[in-house]
Amino acid sequence: FTRFNAALNGMAERCKYVHGDICDAALLPKLKSQGPFNVVLANPPFLPNPAGTNTAAGAMYSTGGADGERVYKALVIAAAQGLLSHGGRLCVVSVTPNAEDLAKRVEAWLLREQLSLDGVLFRGSSTPIEKILKHPDRPLEQTCYTRACKALGLHSMSPTLLMAGAAENHSANVACMGVHPGLF
Repeated sequence: FTRFNAALNGMAERCKYVHGDICDAALLPKLKSQGPFNVVLANPPFLPNPAGTNTAAGAMYSTGGADGERVYKALVIAAAQGLLSHGGRLCVVSVTPNAEDLAKRVEAWLLREQLSLDGVLFRGSSTPIEKILKHPDRPLEQTCYTRACKALGLHSMSPTLLMAGAAENHSANVACMGVHPGLF
């Protein structure tokens, strides 16, 4: 789908494609050998899947880990570890748990690893976690999922767009631009 989309937009000759799991430490050297990149675009799997309770969403959406941020965090860390060229940008489109605190979480991920990126975060309206999976034919799964998410402190999901780049002063600053209803 990525190659098709690039071709459809006249970008096929300007793109590099790598298939792999960004959470696999062995992938980063492979990516670095093909980079640095001017732009890294990502739409990672995002649905929380605590204790495997989310069986209805499928692998495309529910492989983001227990809290839904396993892949998102790996993308941010990899970008800060040298995937981006000077002036390069990381753009992540996702539906994110507890998005009102995402900017602080991204900063904490970077600081914990002693890495730096600066960015801006846009977020859309929140949807309560109870309304994320609606399967009337699976009430037990719905109840287990909601309880497991709440046990992790997850209370809502919101569409988000993170745009980040190398920090000039070796900092980790992500500004949240507030709520933008209808973001996507």
